[in-house]
Amino acid sequence: MSIVLTLQTLWNKFFGASAEGFPTVIILILGMGSLILLCLGIIGEYLSELYREVKRRPLYVVLDTLQINADTAEVRKHEEKDIRNQA
Repeated sequence: MSIVLTLQTLWNKFFGASAEGFPTVIILILGMGSLILLCLGIIGEYLSELYREVKRRPLYVVLDTLQINADTAEVRKHEEKDIRNQA
């Protein structure tokens, strides 16, 4: 959006439809606003990654395991408690 407004401001400047000093101020405001929003986005991404790391949740949860006894070739299913509904 700021690129479109910058192009419009430059167009008006080159064809004499703007006041003196106006394009400079508008282009600086648009540029600084874009830079601030970009930095806020980077900080937001960093904080979201930091929040995910601080929670220290496991990458995956094992719900069922198989226990194999090599001597008797017996296979038993070992069920873990369901933790999907826990916060």
